[in-house]
Amino acid sequence: MENKLLYSVLFLKGRKGTNTKELSLLLKISESSVRKKIHSLKDELKNIKWPLEIKENQNKVRLTVSKEISLQLSKTMDKTINISLTKSVLEALTVIAYKQPTTKLNIEQIRGVSADYAISKLLEYELIESNERSDLPGRPRLYVTTEIFLELFDLDSLEDLPKASIEFKEKTQETTLFLYDSDEEEKIEVNKKEKKNE
Repeated sequence: MENKLLYSVLFLKGRKGTNTKELSLLLKISESSVRKKIHSLKDELKNIKWPLEIKENQNKVRLTVSKEISLQLSKTMDKTINISLTKSVLEALTVIAYKQPTTKLNIEQIRGVSADYAISKLLEYELIESNERSDLPGRPRLYVTTEIFLELFDLDSLEDLPKASIEFKEKTQETTLFLYDSDEEEKIEVNKKEKKNE
């Protein structure tokens, strides 16, 4: 297999993945060369029908089990867990998905209610994370969705999100990503891999 070093680095980085800048430093080549190697390795893994594939999201690159193999494993391995999300939590998640990176205040302004509970639940389920702060007064935290969010809703990248309506882009209190008919909790099943095996 070509690109063995790139493959090895991505394998060791696991679920969190890495970025082209870090790969450039590790491989001692330019970022443009890194991108070419990534696309080359992508094609190579696909051609040899390898059970792993490369996924890119924004500036992150990671090695993951292919969708086909993941579906097969889900039928034989009992890794399914239930995630219960209320309507309000789903609404907050949708705002974050389309507006990221965004602050708690922005979420509250769009939804018209406090986002404390929703954010705490989403952080608990690791569907969102906050690693940076805004330059606004008080430097509030910025929230973004995680790789687990993409896996849960079977998205390869944020570009696969359904197109938001013009009304949503301006201001909305309804969700366009999730559909439900009541305030009852939505039961979502997801095959969540154990981190120690990543």
